[in-house]
Amino acid sequence: MGPLTVEMTRLCEEIVALRQRRQAYVQDLARDVAGMKADFRQAHQEMARKAKQARLDGITDLKVMVAGMTANFRQAHQEMSRRSKKERLAGYADLKATVADLCRAFALDLQGAHRAFFGPSPEERRAQKEAARRQKEEQQAREAAERRAREETERLRQEAEARAREESQLAAASQAKEKEEAKHAPAKGPGAVTGPGGRRGPGKKTG
Repeated sequence: MGPLTVEMTRLCEEIVALRQRRQAYVQDLARDVAGMKADFRQAHQEMARKAKQARLDGITDLKVMVAGMTANFRQAHQEMSRRSKKERLAGYADLKATVADLCRAFALDLQGAHRAFFGPSPEERRAQKEAARRQKEEQQAREAAERRAREETERLRQEAEARAREESQLAAASQAKEKEEAKHAPAKGPGAVTGPGGRRGPGKKTG
């Protein structure tokens, strides 16, 4: 073999060896890239799973937080509504009382002005007359009752005086009768016994 053949043979062998090394490098690179892609895919899936779980946890926490905030807001709104309603009712009651007082004062003022300009109204005059009539009737009734009471007292006093005079006359007559009987009665003897009323009866002998 000549030198050219040897060199060509060596060159061919080197070309083949280089091709094999390139193929092996490409295969190794393909395996490395496939592994990297698999690792990246796995890492991406794991990251996606973790991110999804984190999002779900975040959504759950957010739901709980929003539910709590909503409940607190609803409770605060109800409390505010009750307090506002109570304050409105109190304000309405005060306003109603104030307006009623103003209306009553205005009506009284208007009545006073009308009375000052036109004098008492027919109803007031009738009421005054009726009040005066009732007062007069009550006064007459009281006077009549007092008069009857005085008459009854005077009658009772006269009856008491008449009874007292009658009793006095009866007592005087009784005393006069006893004196008269005492004058006409016989003198006492040794055996005389006085009977009832101071009269003397026949005497009894004592044995």
